[in-house]
Amino acid sequence: MKKTRIFSFCFEDEDRQLVSAGKTRLAVGRTRILSEITQESQVLSYAALYLGEHNLTGGIRRIESKEAYDACFRKSKLL
Repeated sequence: MKKTRIFSFCFEDEDRQLVSAGKTRLAVGRTRILSEITQESQVLSYAALYLGEHNLTGGIRRIESKEAYDACFRKSKLL
């Protein structure tokens, strides 16, 4: 698992998938975010879509379980 620290937050990847076709790139994953100050943590899922040039869109959301996270990919059949 890759860990990244930004200010007082640690990000630990639980899953990361990258898919590309031509200039288009899709990154989806699940990461645990930990506050080093409060010691609170939360797992969030994310997606970022790059269509080339200046076209980038993305989002994050809380998905309650790994099963629900995995189900997103089975339904979409992207990965």
